Amino acid sequence: MNILWIALDTQRADHLSCYGYPRKTSPNLDALAADGVLFENYISSSAHTTPAFSSMFTGQEPFHHGVIATLHASDNEPQMRVRGETLTLAEVLYSRGWLTHGFDNQLHFRAHPEWMARGYRYYINLTAPQSSPAALACEDMNAELVPWLRRLDRQRDNFIFVHYWDPHQRYDPPEPFLGTFDRSLSDLTDIAAPSGERWLLGAGPKRLLEHDEFARESVCRHNEELLRVDAAIGEVIATLKQEGLYDDALIIVNADHGDDMREHHSNFEHREPYECCTHLPLIVKPAVGTPEAEAAGSRVPALVSHADLMPSVLEAAGVEYRLGPLQRSFQPLILDLDGASVLPLMRGEVEAIREHVVSVGSYVRHEDLYRCVEVAARDLTHRLYIRSRIVPASYTSHESTGLIKADRRAGDGLSFNTLPRAELLDIASDPTETRNRLTEEPQIARRLYDVLLPCMISPLFLGEPPAFGELVAGI
Repeated sequence: MNILWIALDTQRADHLSCYGYPRKTSPNLDALAADGVLFENYISSSAHTTPAFSSMFTGQEPFHHGVIATLHASDNEPQMRVRGETLTLAEVLYSRGWLTHGFDNQLHFRAHPEWMARGYRYYINLTAPQSSPAALACEDMNAELVPWLRRLDRQRDNFIFVHYWDPHQRYDPPEPFLGTFDRSLSDLTDIAAPSGERWLLGAGPKRLLEHDEFARESVCRHNEELLRVDAAIGEVIATLKQEGLYDDALIIVNADHGDDMREHHSNFEHREPYECCTHLPLIVKPAVGTPEAEAAGSRVPALVSHADLMPSVLEAAGVEYRLGPLQRSFQPLILDLDGASVLPLMRGEVEAIREHVVSVGSYVRHEDLYRCVEVAARDLTHRLYIRSRIVPASYTSHESTGLIKADRRAGDGLSFNTLPRAELLDIASDPTETRNRLTEEPQIARRLYDVLLPCMISPLFLGEPPAFGELVAGI
């Protein structure tokens, strides 16, 4: 059996045409979705790369595996690193006789997250140390990946993980992709926000975009980067078909996080756990002959997240394990997981595998340690967003925080502490996430607050957890 997992960096779901985007940005992914299952509510556990991938590879949520920061996590900070006792997906598969192949370069982050490479028999790193991981182009990746796929050992089970960076900023699509889409954004869906302000879905307030050429250009270039990486995925799929590997392969395509366009407070960056940064694509094409294959072309509305992918792959690979306390045990295989397999959802055996997803957002360095200052809980219809209280001077340096000077909040005269301490957002009725319903629906807010409380009492969260009554009162 072959399992191919393709991760797109910085790719939100609502910019793919198979998720309803009016622009034709993803023809090859659309075709893959027609052969597989599209998950409508796949929500990231973090708005940042390293925490998100750590959840994918461990089946654990960020407040469990301990990673809440990305580039700036200190390499000698044990609470910001995945424990040695925690088994990764590649380690488990390799221990069960699978050939594991990783096409990734996240080891070059400043924190040197070595757990990203654990368990790979072959780890193909295409960038040099000290270079930007995001500088890797999909064309260079495919120059190594496509010949590698043609040489796969047909007598062995293969797990191949591929990480494409192209949707990540800086958005710099080459020809022939550059210039594909209309810079006026007139083809995007125009709706009214709760305030009555006109809003372009997936871009931001129409009034602001009309006077912001950089923002309009950036939206288009991000779309063109998606079109570019979609073409690279098309080349990979064509190779699998030419080699007779496509039908019998399980193929997963997902993303780690999205990007804020002109919508909230992070100007073409990913910092905050709003929908633009956490609602992601997930497409699973099952192998022919499996029970899941009968669901080809369907869509699953249930809530899923990063931690659900490791147990899904293990079920597909036929790897048996039991849940237990944290320990490094291969015989018997004991795993400490938070997630659940999505395969029963695909088979129609269950309607849900989780009730909510917790997502971490910005972080700051406080007393020489990194701490989360934004956390959100999201169910199928609502998101509760809670911010910590922080000293303004602690988030002014890009070197020490996930709140950077380029964030639009600085240009708009906002500081972190002027933002609402808590927001309850009705995603179903307000896709712009601009109306705070905290005082209107306190019962929903209370339920999600209880979900977040264990996270806010964690040492990974900055400060004391706010009392629910204080949040509702606006204190």
